[in-house]
Amino acid sequence: MKTTIQKLARFTRYFFAFSFMLIMANLAFAQGDTSSMNFSDYFADFATFVLLIPIVVEFIKKLIPEDSPSLAIQIASWVTGLILAMLAWILKLGFFADILEWWQALIIGAGASLAANGVFDTGLITWIFSLVGIRTKN
Repeated sequence: MKTTIQKLARFTRYFFAFSFMLIMANLAFAQGDTSSMNFSDYFADFATFVLLIPIVVEFIKKLIPEDSPSLAIQIASWVTGLILAMLAWILKLGFFADILEWWQALIIGAGASLAANGVFDTGLITWIFSLVGIRTKN
């Protein structure tokens, strides 16, 4: 008999696999020129950036031992959002090209991490960003 944690883990695997397929299909059909995949498409706006975080975290989870607590995976997800935001700011990808200060990119990374983990909705976080003066559309 499967425990609740095993069922939740199985559901999570299926959910992320399905999400990954939807994201890839969306990016494939949204492009005008299909000859090359532009990595900066993941940074087109805040919502697509939020969708990128669970994909990267799934690859990172393979590096974390299975007997580690779920808090370790949660922290890895938060840190992944922060690191991706700072890298996107440094490389001026997508809407991060309009971000002037490093702390704004850090706030966007924190908000994206919270949205990717289901703590907040992307609409709420985008509204909070607009109050601070951060624009998250390209």
